[in-house]
Amino acid sequence: MLARYWRFGAYELEAGGIGTRAALLGGYEAASGQKVDHGAVAYWEVMATVRWAVIALMQAARHFDGHETSLELALTAMCCPCWSSIC
Repeated sequence: MLARYWRFGAYELEAGGIGTRAALLGGYEAASGQKVDHGAVAYWEVMATVRWAVIALMQAARHFDGHETSLELALTAMCCPCWSSIC
């Protein structure tokens, strides 16, 4: 939920575009009784972004290879350039 692509344009609200990082992680700690490992959170944010990048590129390849012509598939790869701003 903290990955940039989940924010749907509300980039200042890091938790899914609806709340703050502090509120999400604080709520998790309160509900679970466990301390959040911020290093692990950062790692999984990167992994989520890499996963979405691979999915987006695979969807674009389906379009450009001619297997399934779709404007949506073609445009999905256009999301990738904006991810460089999160690293």
